[in-house]
Amino acid sequence: MGLRFKSKKPHNITNRTSYVIENRIVAVRKATGFGPEQLANLVNESLNVEDKGEQQQQQQQQISKTTAYNILARYSLVDADRKMVKEYKSFERDKPDELIQADLTRFNGLPILTMEDDHSRKL
Repeated sequence: MGLRFKSKKPHNITNRTSYVIENRIVAVRKATGFGPEQLANLVNESLNVEDKGEQQQQQQQQISKTTAYNILARYSLVDADRKMVKEYKSFERDKPDELIQADLTRFNGLPILTMEDDHSRKL
């Protein structure tokens, strides 16, 4: 049969946040418009209150602000500008020879010096 492509995707996700907590984060976001940090604090506080009442021996899962942000992104509830990768800011000088950028590299053991005038820089 030879070599075959075998997926490396896990069969299950052991550390996935429960759907109950995800739904709670989404509901609070829609009701209040809070950001990930405030959502994480509110959900963690509500989990602590429930935990004290039940006196469970298992340690309750705490939600970080990154986890809250990822859940919001999964449900498309974060601003589009924050989800997009920010473009690099290009710069161009007004006058020739105002700023020259130099780079020294090695190619096959030989040093190569490249210089670029930032006046002629284009996008």
